[in-house]
Amino acid sequence: MPWHARDGGTWRDIVDPSVRVSGVWQPVQEAWTRVSGTWQRYYNRAPVISISNQTVSDVGVNNPASAGYRLTDAGAIQTIVNGSATTIGNWISPLSGFSDYEVEVTVTGSGGTFTGPTGAGVWSNLGTTRTWELSSSASGAFFSRTLTVSIRDVATSTVQATATITLQVEAT
Repeated sequence: MPWHARDGGTWRDIVDPSVRVSGVWQPVQEAWTRVSGTWQRYYNRAPVISISNQTVSDVGVNNPASAGYRLTDAGAIQTIVNGSATTIGNWISPLSGFSDYEVEVTVTGSGGTFTGPTGAGVWSNLGTTRTWELSSSASGAFFSRTLTVSIRDVATSTVQATATITLQVEAT
């Protein structure tokens, strides 16, 4: 349902509604109206989906090297180096509706051991944490994989964000 407001005698479409709270303008997350005695939501701010290009590298000293990338079922983005995860941001804001989105990952490169759901047209629901990882224990060998990560909404199959993730490992 479109949202309109009267401004100086002219009806205008509300594109990005906000409300002043304690002197600070805040975005409106949702709005409700009463229709025939029943409350109905007529505005719901669309979540912002955001991922950015990253390079994750590990040089394993006297042990296998591993580098990974994770999108969690709680909205976090994590990089993984030698099994240790670091949260670097969120792929969705506000943090809700995770299962309303899916991820597709295509991979180029070879060598090492690669794990994670991949393939053109293979969409994995983000209501479950998804992890992609490259590892190697081959001494002196350098391996790299390039992931093209796309997130789409389930309802319309519209891609909301795409990023290139490079995983690099070298065992020494």
